[in-house]
Parts: sequence; structure tokens; C-alpha cells
Amino acid sequence: MRVLAGRSVRAFADGFVSLLLPIYLLRLGFSALAIGAIITSTLLGSALLTLALGLIAHRYSRRSMLLAACLLMAATGAGFALTHQYWLILVIAFVGTMNPSAGDVSVFLPLEHTMLAETVEPRRRTALFARYSLVGTLMAALGTLAAAIPDLVAAHVGISRVAAVQSTFWVYGALGLVALLLYRPLSTAVEAPSTAQAARPGLDDRVERPEAEGGGERHHRHQREAQVVGDRGIAHRQAGAKPRLLVAGDGIELDQQDAAAGKR
Repeated sequence: MRVLAGRSVRAFADGFVSLLLPIYLLRLGFSALAIGAIITSTLLGSALLTLALGLIAHRYSRRSMLLAACLLMAATGAGFALTHQYWLILVIAFVGTMNPSAGDVSVFLPLEHTMLAETVEPRRRTALFARYSLVGTLMAALGTLAAAIPDLVAAHVGISRVAAVQSTFWVYGALGLVALLLYRPLSTAVEAPSTAQAARPGLDDRVERPEAEGGGERHHRHQREAQVVGDRGIAHRQAGAKPRLLVAGDGIELDQQDAAAGKR
């Protein structure tokens, strides 16, 4: 499933970034307090973005929001790779998707959970979510192990360690684009059931609930008049009279001949 594949890519990226981010900030010369503020900014920004998403997600396509999150992930990686300024890094950390913790706290998590729950029957959800968690944990562990690669590259290529670690943020952004390619073919099966019919009653609703359209009283009056016409027609046929129907406006009137005149 593409959601699980995208989760794997993101977990791998989060795995090496969670370890390399504080190392990178230390090598840039930031103090422990400054690094703590940046880490706090990433967590606070992710929490607020997730909360905002929960308030408006029902108005938009889940797939579109997931693709937008992937673009934000790519932009976050590029932002960290392009600047060394503390305040810029602090802002990027707040609005971006950088995850400095071992667990997934980004905006991707609630979107993926709702998609998985929508696409599988209830009796299979526990097994699916177990695979989702397992894949994420294993790939995050591999990402943490891969955090040693920048030092190996710096030792063999001859570049500075800061430049080597900085290049990993480009990798982080590239993995965001990989996740976008994985999520892009998702079908409408991941979307919430449409509520358009409930919001805009159609013809069937008007037939079943005519009072909703303002014509309920007329509808019921016509039914009563038709019933009266039918009853009177039966009575006149039994009496030998010939009823004549006259349509006047919206009503139906019965003009019958006098029973005595009919006899004459």
C-alpha cells in the first residue's frame, strides 16, 4: 500500500534528522539554550499545525492535504540546507515538518491514520495499523543508523563535517518529494464519504419531504382533493349521474348534474 510506503520514506528521513539536527546546530556554534529553543519550536509548530488541520480537514481532500504536507517537507529540508542564521532556522523549524523526536509528531500522522481507517474493513484495522507502526519503527531505526554516513563521507571525500551534515537536509527534502510521488496516485477511496447530498437535498428528498421545498401544503391539498373526486365519482356512477371535472387554478372542482335532472 502506498500509504505504508510513504510512511517508510518519512520514517527513514525522520530517523537520521532527529539525530543529526542537534549535532548540526552544535557545529554551527549555537548554545544549548538556542538549540533547545529550535527543538521546542519544531515540536510546537507541529502540534499547532496538527490542531489546525483537525479543525479544517473535513473541508478539503485528504489526498491534497497530504501532497501539500510533502511539499512542505521538501521546503523544510531546503530551508535548513540553505541558511545558517539562527532566527531563520527558528522560523523554518516552527512552520516546517522537521521532527526531532523518535516518534512521528508531524501533520502526516492524522492524515495517514484517517486514510488507513477509511480503506479497510473494521476487522482488519488492527492488523493494518500494526504493520503501519512496525514499518515506521524499523525504517526510523535504519535512518538513525544512516546518521553515521555524513561523518564517513567527510572523512573520505575531504569536506567539512558541517557541509556533510548540511547535505543531509537536501536528502530530507528529496525524500519529501519521493513521498509525494508515492501519495500522488492515491484514489478517491481514501477520501471521506461525501456529504453533498445531505447538504443539498435532491429530487428524491423533495418527493419524500415536500415541506422542505415550501410546497408541502399544496401537495397535501391536491391529494385530499383527488381523494374527494374519487369518492364522489364512485357515488355518482352508482346513482347514474355523469360527473364533470373542472380544473380551476391549482384546485380541482367537481361540477355534477343534479340527480333529479339526470333522471329527467
